[in-house]
Amino acid sequence: VLTQPGGLHARPAARAREAARGFDAHVDVHFDGRKASIASVVGLLGLGAGEGATIELVGRGAHAQQAVEAVERELLREAHGEVEEKPARLRSPAPQPIVRNTGATLDPNTIAGVCAAPGIAVGTLVRLDDADIVPPEQASGTPASESRRLDQALTTVDAELGETVRNASARGAVGEAGIFAVHRVLLEDPTLVDAARDQISLGKSAGFAWRATIRAQIDTLSKLDDALLAERAADLRDIEKRVLRALGHTSGAARALPDEAVLAAEEFTPSDLSSLDRERVTALVMARGGATSHAAIIARQLGIPALVAVGDALYAIPDGTQVVVDASAGRLEHAPTALDVERARHE
Repeated sequence: VLTQPGGLHARPAARAREAARGFDAHVDVHFDGRKASIASVVGLLGLGAGEGATIELVGRGAHAQQAVEAVERELLREAHGEVEEKPARLRSPAPQPIVRNTGATLDPNTIAGVCAAPGIAVGTLVRLDDADIVPPEQASGTPASESRRLDQALTTVDAELGETVRNASARGAVGEAGIFAVHRVLLEDPTLVDAARDQISLGKSAGFAWRATIRAQIDTLSKLDDALLAERAADLRDIEKRVLRALGHTSGAARALPDEAVLAAEEFTPSDLSSLDRERVTALVMARGGATSHAAIIARQLGIPALVAVGDALYAIPDGTQVVVDASAGRLEHAPTALDVERARHE
């Protein structure tokens, strides 16, 4: 029985995978009539085994018993910095009346959301939604050359992630280091890499194959009846973007930020936050996402106020608008008065 908060989420799945390494054995995890290899974190997440779920471990090979016991120990262990809370709100909230905690209706210049990282900040709204990167479908070279391109991109991204993990560990940011360590595991996941190679063998470009593979897995996770596990799709979107950029595909030039920038997007990924200019960014606002997302965890560790799940109302606020983000109270004020701004600066 999975007793850890969040169940079989990304980081315990990655630890269980590592625990099975070194044994001459293959371990499968069975849940609800389905199974996944312990070698594939993506496959394990796709099982949707949440907190309280009963799973079965089946081992084969010379060291099957030892491997199963090692995996069991990891799945029952609660590691420091890995406790994940219940989602405060589903990823795509249904429209509903917006009210203050006091029960009073919010004014027209205020929209509500969910607090992902507490705090209050003033700044200029800056949209950072990336344009979707769509690589050419057909390869310009042979399948062998496209496979080499993918290998090189994966190696490049792995090195970048390794550096990020080391930097986070040096700062004592245990949760952040763990998140990017999981990204390294996802990057070499056989479910992803093998599926991409299959598409490349059919004449698809490395970029198209990688994107299509990631999108298929995101679709699987989005259908899970577990909001916490479904939020992990953001991790897949993160490594999708990293690998496509390493392959030379981009979505446009980086924007210059004002001195006080409130960054807004449909949803930020952990990598979006790992390179933030902390001197300029005062807060984060997301139309989607949840308080248990990995981006939210990093925002809390960085001490940046973050508001999530504000919905499509975010898109009605013009870029460049001065806003007050009161993440602790779960609200975003656009077109604030001078008194509102002054009060926020002194809280």
